[in-house]
Amino acid sequence: MKKRICFSVLFPFLASSCSTSFAESINGHILAFSNSSLYSYVEIQSAKELDSIARYDDALIIVSREGCSACQKTFRELVPYIEERHYLIYTVDSTYYWESYSSPDNSVGEFVNLYPKIAGTPTFLFYRDGRLVEAHSGSYPEGTLAKELDSIFLDYGLNIVNDFLPTGRGSFVSDKAEKIDSLGYGTNTLENLLSRDEKVSVLYSWRRCQDCHEYKEEILYPYLQSRDNDTPLYVYELDGYYQLKRSDNPDWSKEGLMMFSQFSAQFKLDLYPVKDSEGNTAGVVPTLITYFPGGKADLSVYRNDLNPRINEDKTLSYSQSFYPEILELKSKTIVQDDDSSTYAKALEELKKQAGEIERQHCQDYLKEYL
Repeated sequence: MKKRICFSVLFPFLASSCSTSFAESINGHILAFSNSSLYSYVEIQSAKELDSIARYDDALIIVSREGCSACQKTFRELVPYIEERHYLIYTVDSTYYWESYSSPDNSVGEFVNLYPKIAGTPTFLFYRDGRLVEAHSGSYPEGTLAKELDSIFLDYGLNIVNDFLPTGRGSFVSDKAEKIDSLGYGTNTLENLLSRDEKVSVLYSWRRCQDCHEYKEEILYPYLQSRDNDTPLYVYELDGYYQLKRSDNPDWSKEGLMMFSQFSAQFKLDLYPVKDSEGNTAGVVPTLITYFPGGKADLSVYRNDLNPRINEDKTLSYSQSFYPEILELKSKTIVQDDDSSTYAKALEELKKQAGEIERQHCQDYLKEYL
């Protein structure tokens, strides 16, 4: 798993990003994520949470303002739409929006112009792959909201199973932990899903992870787009665990590593076991797991080949991989030592060979279970 880096240049509302053929094929649209427990919108609680969602998720984010009558009119029409489709749709108070808009990150660098200057509220902002693909200022004409949103959402049967908590004001917030905003530790929805007496497939992903992004854009989403059935795929976002275990606070980091190790054991990610920096056994992302009645589970893992070693013949191989045949691979380049340019070249060769094998395994897995 590698942290995702995506360089983009945005100009007013449309832009190019680190796009793929799939991304190009759905230009102007975003993927719909459902949650059966949602019957209203989810409130973003900070500028930090807004950044996390807009940069790394497919999402509709509606900028609103307290006391805005047009916003309330929109919400009255939006709630029945969500009650019917259970789509995950976010709202954010304009105070948080302007905080992100005014950030230096919105002026230069990787996420420049992710937040346009808006004229008023409500404003509908549609994000995909770290870029703004569509924007609409003001309420839609009465009776047209559902049609307008349906024209942009693409529903491929993706279901988010992180917990969302009712606020008591007719909306929801993401489940939270005290240390860091928007960690989403809750597993009640996931546990209830796996308690069913039926086969269930869950993708465990981290929104900031380049391997996860590559897997989704190049393997998973194209398959979902082309398939001829509607078998649901459930997605659990691990942003909270990864933020905590990567914290600069060593006590928090240690706690996060332990929590993710426990999570991995509970939900069988550790069927591909890796050791973290504290020696705990955990799993990796992205991992797609199909659970069967009776406790059996089958895994599909993308990338996460670990611990390259220099062989006696000076070639490079992996010491750990989910797929046994990858352990038999060797680089063509002869390696002088692990600091040399030959090492980097050999590692790239090895990664390319492994990627071809993993891609085929992942595609075969999707065909078998989805």
